[in-house]
Amino acid sequence: MEPIRPPQNIAIIGAGIAGIACALAISQELSPFVPNLKITVYERHDILSTSGGAINLTPVAQRHLARLGVLDELDRMGTEGGADVDAIELFSMRSGRAIGSIKFTDNQGKGFGGYKGRRVMRIALSVAMLTVVERAPNVEIVFGKKVIDGEEFEDRAVVRFQDGTEAVGDLIIGCDGVHSAVRTRFVDV
Repeated sequence: MEPIRPPQNIAIIGAGIAGIACALAISQELSPFVPNLKITVYERHDILSTSGGAINLTPVAQRHLARLGVLDELDRMGTEGGADVDAIELFSMRSGRAIGSIKFTDNQGKGFGGYKGRRVMRIALSVAMLTVVERAPNVEIVFGKKVIDGEEFEDRAVVRFQDGTEAVGDLIIGCDGVHSAVRTRFVDV
């Protein structure tokens, strides 16, 4: 039996928060063990998407972002990098009445694991993540690549884009949202 070898050429589809976080995490974990690791993130839009409002980051999310180096970047952004919150209030969409809250602090007002919650604009989080990924030597983001087709072979996968180009990788990861082209072109076939 042939030994399992880790992927060396990884294509991630979608340069949103999930796609960039995935690229950063894989880069950190595999770089020490995989020489010539190459991670390419393909995004269908021509620029970083600015859609979406504020995001509430839990203490667990902040711990993960700290490990990726993103939390330091958010902190460098000052007030644009978000604000600590002790809790978030939940409201009924039907009646508008308060239905409860999720607390991010203990009885002494301290965060869990050193972190409280943080409310940050989606675009600020995306910019912070993009700044960190630009420092990763083996990660590249390519904009303007809309997936139209894909094919899986025994030793590789191919993703074809609307502009006539294609990407070949040992591993294709779909981080392209609820209407995932990766899921519909590879998984649901």
